[in-house]
Amino acid sequence: MIELLAKAIKNRDQIFEGLKNNALNIAGLSDEKKEVIFLERKKICDACPLYKDGRCDEKKVIATDDLTVEKFDRDNMDLVVLEEGYPREYYMTKDFKQVYRGCGCFIKVKHKSEHAYCPAGFWGGEFDDF
Repeated sequence: MIELLAKAIKNRDQIFEGLKNNALNIAGLSDEKKEVIFLERKKICDACPLYKDGRCDEKKVIATDDLTVEKFDRDNMDLVVLEEGYPREYYMTKDFKQVYRGCGCFIKVKHKSEHAYCPAGFWGGEFDDF
């Protein structure tokens, strides 16, 4: 619980930004161009094997070798459930594949934060030139 609170404090700007953009959308005041990007991010997260009950599951990892968003398909990803004690961001498998751990974030908020990134690299940076 303390770890979750520390992570929320560290990412508070992104969390507030996601909550703000969600509220603007509910009020009908959101930027349509941004909403298109947010919807694409949501579709990617919804299809991801790390997605579970509205969150990016931090107890699972995926191998992303040779995967791009265009080829994104949960059926061609290796999904591994981690035991306690593994690094948070990624680790190497026995066959030297780099795999990424779910971030643990609530997707409804994260995908609406302009400055957030998917830890596996499936989205993020779309607003750098906005």
